[in-house]
Order: sequence, then C-alpha cells, then structure tokens
Amino acid sequence: MHSEFKKLPAVAFWGDFNVGKSALINALIHQPLLEVVRGESTPGFIFIANNGGDGQICWYRFDALTHDCSVFEQKAMIKWSLTNPTCASKHNRDIIVGYLPNLPFSRMVMVDSQGFSSARYDSDARDYLRDAPFEMLSVMVINCEYVGAKHSMEILKEIYESHPDRTVVALNGVDCLELDEILSLQKRTPKRLSTFGIQHVPPIYYLSAKLECERYQKGNQKYRESCKQAVIELCDIQFDRFRLFLYSWEAQHSTAKTLIVEQIQLLLHNHAISTEGIKG
Repeated sequence: MHSEFKKLPAVAFWGDFNVGKSALINALIHQPLLEVVRGESTPGFIFIANNGGDGQICWYRFDALTHDCSVFEQKAMIKWSLTNPTCASKHNRDIIVGYLPNLPFSRMVMVDSQGFSSARYDSDARDYLRDAPFEMLSVMVINCEYVGAKHSMEILKEIYESHPDRTVVALNGVDCLELDEILSLQKRTPKRLSTFGIQHVPPIYYLSAKLECERYQKGNQKYRESCKQAVIELCDIQFDRFRLFLYSWEAQHSTAKTLIVEQIQLLLHNHAISTEGIKG
C-alpha cells in the first residue's frame, strides 16, 4: 500500500436513509452541495475533497463495474439516484468524487454513504470503505426520534468495535424537541447504547443540520426564527463542538504536504478503477 495514503484523513457518515447524512455534510461545508430529499437519494459512496482553490467544482464518476471514468455537471450529480438504473451499480461500488474550491476541511476527505435501510444496500460496503487506505473516522448519524433502533445500534456496535477510538455519534434533528426533552435525551442515550453492549460510549453530539444550514445564511433564517432561542443555542454549541472535533481529527492525521487530489487518484488506481482523463 502506498505510504502516502496514511497522511490522508477521512470522515465517513453512516446511518439509515433520511437521518440527515447529506444535510450534515452540507452544514459542515456551508453550502447546499448534496441533494436532501425524502427517500433514498445516495446510491453509493460520494467523496468530497478540496481541490486546492482552483475556483471550480469538478465531479467525476468511477464505474466499479466497467472501470470507466466520466465527468459530469454538478446538477447531474446531485440528482443522481437509485431511481436511475443507468447510474446505479448493483454492487454499490461506484464512487463519485467532487473536488471543491476553498473547502473548510482542506486536508480531509468527507464521505457520504448510502442508507442502511436500502434494499440495495450491499452488506460488505462498510468493509470496502473501511479497507480503503484512509485514516478513517466514522460518524454514525441517528435521528433523535429513533434512538435505539435495533439495526442502527447493531451497525454502530460493529463500527465501534472495529475502531473504538475512531467513532462518534451525531444525533440529528434535536431542533424538533423541547429543551427539557433534549436534556433528557442526553441522559438516556448513553444508557441506551450500553444495553446494546456499547459499554464505553463514544462522543455524542446532539445537533441540528437544519439549523446549522441557516446559521450563516444572511436574509434566509426563517426556520431559525421559528425555533426557541434556548434550543437554538444548545444546537449551535453542540454543532460547534462537533465541527471542532472534526478539525482536530484533520489536524492530527494530516500534514501540510497532504495533497488530496493526487492521493485520491492513487487510491482509485489501487482499487482497480481507471483514473484516465482526470486532470490534477
């Protein structure tokens, strides 16, 4: 394995569909890059990385079956879904790579994944990504209203047992709760995790991707204005702590010489996926 891969940190977002994985990424990068819809909208893995400030968003699709590389427009990418059989691979091994200018996380790859509840979900998809040459942090995204769902807890336990020091939990959607309900959730959740055998509870963040997406949008904060101030403040603090945790992870597992574009190309090459036609 190429030694340079060890310098490339990544954070992968796991969870059921409709828990807000894509929305969470949008909130972290301060732009509505990924489509957020009801239902299954992420067909495979989507890698998002900094392109060095080149000024343009470039999207590539790597077909895991044919090993072909193709370039397409942003609008085509965000509407790429399981309902389009010409795009979805039955193995869910196709990889979409988006290179963005001025990404807040300039030396770290962000990975969106398909929801666990999908009928098309490949049971070994987690192993495929876990075996990739990244310093991988796993973020288990759970809707706050469904904490403790059996299949989510089983996946969380599996991920946590594989990398106990590289797993965090993001409980999304707490903006729909009252303040006292959120405080109660903070007490109940660690106990709930322990009932599934997760004795050493990983870091848990009680946050709202929806509130965070509006936080820095001037003139478009209608949803934030409709929420109670105490809930907003709690969600903002929790999201800031979550963001800081990711920045710390990036800083600890990267160097100033980390070259995202070049290393992703090497990654795809070593996974037998053609990179022909990619411009660095």
